Amino acid sequence: MTPLASPVFVGRAAELGRLDDALRRAEAGEGAAVIVGGEAGVGKTRLVEELVARADEAGHAVLTGGCVELEGDGLPLAPVVEALRGLARQLGPVGLVGLVGDRRGELARLLPELGRGALPAAGEDAHSSGRLFDLVLGLLEALAAARPVLFVIEDLHWADQSTRALAAFLLRNVRGSRVTLVLTYRADGVGPGHPLRTFLAEAERLRWAAPSGRERTRWVERVELHRFGRVEVAQLVGAILGATVPDSLVDDVLACSDGNAFFVEEVVAASQDGSLGVVITPTLREALLARVDALPAATRDLLRVAAAGGQRVAHRLLAAVAGLSDEQVWEALRAAVAAGVLLVDQDAGGYAFRHALTRDALHDDGLPGEGKHLHRRYAQAVEADPCLVGGPAQAAATVAYHWYSAHDHVRALPALLHAAEAAECSYAYAEALRHYERAMASWDEVADPGALTGKDRLAILEAAILAARTAGELRREDELLARARVEASRFGDPVRLALVLTEQSRLQRKLGRSDGVSEAQEAVRLVPAQPPTPARAAVLVALGKAFSSVPRRAAGQAAMDEALAVARATGARRAEASALLSSDCLAPVWGEPIDVRRGREIAVELGADDLILASYTHESDTWLGAWRFDEAILVGQEGLRLARRLGQERASMIIAGNVVEAMIGAGRWAEAERMLAQLAELVPVGINAMFLSELRGEVALVRDRLDEAATALATADSLRAKRFVDSQYVLPSARLWAELELRRGDPGAVADRVLETLAHFDLPDVVRYVAPLLAAGMAAAAEAAVVARVRRDAEGLRRALDGAGRLAAVAAELPFERYPSGEAFRAMVAGELARAQGGADPGAWASAAKAWGALGVTYQRACALRGLAESLLAVGDRAAAAAELRAAAAIADELGAHLLRRELGELAVAARVVLSGPGEPVDGLTGGDAETCAADGPPLGLTARELEVLRLVAAGSSNPQIASALFISRKTASTHVSNILGKLGVATRGEAAAVAHRLHLFDRAGSNAP
Repeated sequence: MTPLASPVFVGRAAELGRLDDALRRAEAGEGAAVIVGGEAGVGKTRLVEELVARADEAGHAVLTGGCVELEGDGLPLAPVVEALRGLARQLGPVGLVGLVGDRRGELARLLPELGRGALPAAGEDAHSSGRLFDLVLGLLEALAAARPVLFVIEDLHWADQSTRALAAFLLRNVRGSRVTLVLTYRADGVGPGHPLRTFLAEAERLRWAAPSGRERTRWVERVELHRFGRVEVAQLVGAILGATVPDSLVDDVLACSDGNAFFVEEVVAASQDGSLGVVITPTLREALLARVDALPAATRDLLRVAAAGGQRVAHRLLAAVAGLSDEQVWEALRAAVAAGVLLVDQDAGGYAFRHALTRDALHDDGLPGEGKHLHRRYAQAVEADPCLVGGPAQAAATVAYHWYSAHDHVRALPALLHAAEAAECSYAYAEALRHYERAMASWDEVADPGALTGKDRLAILEAAILAARTAGELRREDELLARARVEASRFGDPVRLALVLTEQSRLQRKLGRSDGVSEAQEAVRLVPAQPPTPARAAVLVALGKAFSSVPRRAAGQAAMDEALAVARATGARRAEASALLSSDCLAPVWGEPIDVRRGREIAVELGADDLILASYTHESDTWLGAWRFDEAILVGQEGLRLARRLGQERASMIIAGNVVEAMIGAGRWAEAERMLAQLAELVPVGINAMFLSELRGEVALVRDRLDEAATALATADSLRAKRFVDSQYVLPSARLWAELELRRGDPGAVADRVLETLAHFDLPDVVRYVAPLLAAGMAAAAEAAVVARVRRDAEGLRRALDGAGRLAAVAAELPFERYPSGEAFRAMVAGELARAQGGADPGAWASAAKAWGALGVTYQRACALRGLAESLLAVGDRAAAAAELRAAAAIADELGAHLLRRELGELAVAARVVLSGPGEPVDGLTGGDAETCAADGPPLGLTARELEVLRLVAAGSSNPQIASALFISRKTASTHVSNILGKLGVATRGEAAAVAHRLHLFDRAGSNAP
């Protein structure tokens, strides 16, 4: 089996950044030293290889050498010899000798191929450290005179005394040079008494006093590499296989490798078809068992017993299974701990294997039947004394695991069901799901499983489905529901089949496959209306939720009203609570979440954790709809705290998304970004993944990271492809696209796509999402009209005005008043419509700013103030415009709204308005310079000639046409255009033309023209 390796570098961004900083310090002549540590296989060599490649690309001279282990000690000066030989291959022998001048003889002692080395002086050791170290330092300095140098010494834990002394010497003497020294060592290879410990302690004390005026920094930096987390493991596996990999494979690889990069590669190599098996490659087995084989026989035997106990095993349990006294266990395992095979878990009173694969290799190394025998003994020991593993719940899981591993299914099946129920009582739903799935595997191995358990197979499937849903394992839930539907159909109970269909309806929406209406309607058909039953109430709730996602508010509300009536008539409190939770989002006018709170009260009475969590989803969303962001954040965070306590973080991803969305709306973007990074670790799928990608795009947009926003939107689009997605995701995504196109692409295409998107929805039911999309679409139409006017593009202007008119017609029919921010958006649409038509409407923008101020939404208020300032400039009121610009800039600065602040800066300089006080920077100018520019300088710092060129650019002239019109060369015309784009902060000629017209540059530039 051929080992696989990643063709690309994965992860380690922070560590590589620190190494890049070290290279830059060396380039500046400051010198740098970095010591990189980490366990075997964690990726030290791969990190260094990436650094070497970057240094080489940057023009650094690169020397690398590695220490070599030989019979317990390292080869003398092996890394120095290796590095010098590599340098000789680069420069040739003559070039290498030229660096050391008349010290060729000393150099030849290390490299005999250079000729006969000089004999040592009387009393001098053949490798006199002082002269040798000076020789190496001199060589590095000679190299650095021409270009920066990177010197890497790897595997310092195997270094001989001379190499360690040389490394210490270089640490002290390459300061203030153009040399970067990088040393690597294996942290798990440096035990008590290892000579490298003294070296590391000394290196830790080294400091470098920076030049005057700069803060002191550590001269020697330490970079500790840790194992990969799940995100990095997923990236590494995907890079190795060259394809997107399923989450299940990533989970299995992570469990086997513990995030060790070498182990990840070997585990993937064991199964090149993408499915993980139990095979351990010979290379990996050799690496894993090398230390074990060197241990005493008694230690090896006890390690095999411990391996059957799992990754971690309690001391008392191990002693009981092995039939040994405490003293015998301690004596046998002391060597394993010293060798780094086992770790002591003081808190749990036991031991843990350092690497999960070491445990697997030991377990697989046993004789036939030995493993089953050991598992049986573990199960019997814990059944006899549950306190050996800490308590009833853990004992249930341990017993179930060992009976299952012993293949004793008669004992395993009831034990697994007991363990699943115990896990659910402890909110460990993922563990419960695993127990249920193993129970289903054992079901067919038992003669009469129904009699043994008192359950049928469908009951176990139903329990597993609930556990999967609660654990957030959507894909497993989907597979289990498909099996349950088949089983329920075979069983012949229409009510149980209907309840399975209601779960499928919900999951179809969550996975983005459909609206789930057909499944819910079939469920309602299967359950008779008379007599009223709790099951009838449950299926009506499912139908109401399916309709609400389309949305079909009238049909959804009718289903919910009937569900409430049936639930109350039959005492179906759970269905009543569920119907109340969904009622507020179906209301025709937005209000406070009164019904949601009533539903939560019932859920709390019932102890229905899933409904309690759902109530936080609905309430936080209700506050979001009211633009009450602080309330949404508080409620959502309360729900997330409960989810963590219940072990349901993945199942509560929508609550987390609501919190992030509220943070974005409140302008708390740094918090939103941190939370998005944390959520990525939970590996969201389906709608959750798409929702969070959209939110990443929102944050990137306001932060003026347009490429990042476009990437996030593309990710969301790819997740949305061929999926059913309802209005709450489609319309905000369309708005984000429109705002990006407004700034990066072709605004003329936006109106058509916005109108096409809106055509799929009943707009009065989705005012919340339509209003902001209309405002963004109208802004793009206005921009397209501006560009067309500047370019005298009659057809482009006709299309832009047609798009603006059709958007205005939609806006005229939209009941903005149903939504708290509706009037603010109505005013913004009116302001943009006026701009599209070539006029200005300061009153509309003032109304928008006032409405946003009343809602307390400062960012949107600042955006409205920007529109107000622009419209005031258009009607000639520069003083009033200046006041609005300064107010908007103050908000943008406080929030860190970089995109808005940049656009305000462009508008301010064009209008000759200073946004900052004297001495403070304003778009590259100090306050004083800006005052001069505002008083009598050209707009945006453009020269008179550049204004002439910009007039022609705006008219659509090419560089040759500009050169001909102004009697200049084509090259000069090209240079002027490049300078103009830079000063306007745009990327294309069309954007430059739009900026010129939007800011009325030519209206105010007449006096500047020659």
